[in-house]
Parts: sequence; structure tokens; C-alpha cells
Amino acid sequence: MENYKILEKLLLNLRVSYIFYIPKDILSKEELERLRPDLVKDIFDQIIGLDKDGNPNPNYKVCILDIMDKRGLLKQNTINLLEIKVKMDEASLNYILKEYKKHLDSHIYISHWLNDNLKKYFPNEYPEVHSLFRHHHGTFIEHSKEMVSLFNLEAVTILKNNPIKEFQNLVLNDNSVKNVTYQSTISTVEKLVIIPVIEITDNEIDNLLLNQVFGIDPKHF
Repeated sequence: MENYKILEKLLLNLRVSYIFYIPKDILSKEELERLRPDLVKDIFDQIIGLDKDGNPNPNYKVCILDIMDKRGLLKQNTINLLEIKVKMDEASLNYILKEYKKHLDSHIYISHWLNDNLKKYFPNEYPEVHSLFRHHHGTFIEHSKEMVSLFNLEAVTILKNNPIKEFQNLVLNDNSVKNVTYQSTISTVEKLVIIPVIEITDNEIDNLLLNQVFGIDPKHF
């Protein structure tokens, strides 16, 4: 239980103080038609910020200070990992590092993809917001290099194939993330890409996309 709480806190710091958008074209026409129009309007094709507590805001400018301070949260993760390295048995530490690095690499890829495709989806906002997305991605890269150096982990390899295809493949093919009790923002995007076949109500779809995909309380929308 203690190890679970440690991993939970580390992954939480990865997915707050965040900036993202979800393009509608990652879903097929048929999949989009299964969603409520107002939900599509609230979630897709807009830039959303998450503050340090994970609260969403479509006015991302409100979250700029928290997003810029992302480096502080990741430094906190590094310090926590160094501390538990001294106290924890090797098997438990290796498991936590493996899961953490897996999620970190996913955030690196997705933040890279978001930054790389920003101009395509938001040409008007691009000049103003590009530096924020670039900073966001750079913070993950910097943290990854630190992790590799301090814990002798493998360096991340950025995927450079078709972005939409790789975006989907990354989250759909990594079955191992389903074994992690507390999943990160990125590891649960598969619930956005493929909606379950079982019958669910509109409210359940709302909660699926908001609460499970990005850990967002639906009451905020």
C-alpha cells in the first residue's frame, strides 16, 4: 500500500500543471457520432489548461503560472525518488522506476506531438501559445535526462512516424499500463480513442472522457 501511494503521488505530479488539446480527427466519424454534441464541443479542438490541483480550465491563461512551474513538481519527484532509493528494497524501487519512466516517456511523446501539431490545429493562437507548449515539452525532456543520469535508466526515443497513428498506437498497444492502479493522463487516452461497445448512458460517457481520461471532475464543465 505504501508503494502504491508513492507511485500515485509521482504520477499525479506528471499530469497536473498541464496544457493540452484533443483533436477531433483522432476519432472516426462513427465514434464522434456516438458522443453528445455538447460534449464534443466542450472537450475537443480547444486548448485546455490544468492547474496544480488538476482542475481544468478552457481559459488556459489562468493556468500559465502553474504550467510554468511544472519543473518544480518534477524536481519534487526527483527528490522523492532519491529519498526512497535509500529506504526501499531494490525490487520495489525498480518497479516504481519502471512504471514511472513508462508514464514519463508517454508524456514526453504526447507533449512533443501537441507542440509539433499546434500550428495545424490552432493557427490563430499559435504565435501566442507556442512558447508555452514548447516549455511544457521541454520540462519533460529535462526531467527525463535527469532521471536517466541519476537512476541509470534508458533514454527516451521520440516517435517520428505518422503522428495520429503513433498517438493511437502508443496508448492502444501498451496493455501493461492497465495493471497500474493509478493511471496517468496519457496512459488512459485509449478510452478516448476507442469507446467501449457496452451500452452506456450520456452521463457515463461524460464521466468516461472527463474523469477517466484526464482525471477531471465533470462538474467543472
